[in-house]
Amino acid sequence: MTFKKAMTLIEVMVTIAIVGILTTSAITVLGNLSRSQRLGERTNANSVLEANLDVLLRMDFNHASQYKITPSGFAIQQGSRLDAKTLQLQHLPARVYFEIKQIGNTRWLVRRQIVEDDKKSKESLELICPGVQDVHFESRKPDETEPKLNKWHSLSDISKVTVEFTNSQRADIRLEYPTGAMN
Repeated sequence: MTFKKAMTLIEVMVTIAIVGILTTSAITVLGNLSRSQRLGERTNANSVLEANLDVLLRMDFNHASQYKITPSGFAIQQGSRLDAKTLQLQHLPARVYFEIKQIGNTRWLVRRQIVEDDKKSKESLELICPGVQDVHFESRKPDETEPKLNKWHSLSDISKVTVEFTNSQRADIRLEYPTGAMN
């Protein structure tokens, strides 16, 4: 009687267990890798959004001479109109209203620009940033804590403007604009 070499039942079970452990590990690693990639894409999108908001606000504040606080945000008076598509400046006086509006479950910073051109009023409206929580104006005058509502003030009366928002990862972000850098 001759015996053929074969695997015992225990060896087969150990092999199946090792293959199962390796398969589970591979699935877990691939799942984490794809989750990391999605998180990285969202982080890049948030960085781009934050940078675009920063550029837009800096351009608006750089050309502003006056501001006023409104019930839902603030407005600025400026000597140049900003083209929404190209971000090119056109030398037309404009009023820009930034309002915080609730759209669905998200608070959006909405930018509305009104340009007076040859006795015609042109208006453009843009959603520019989701997750905005608040906008603060810090006065240069120690006795004046809050600017008066719906009254035009000189931009030189404030020392800093702060925009607070929460990005899609729920990280709180503060963009600050010292008026020395704006003028």
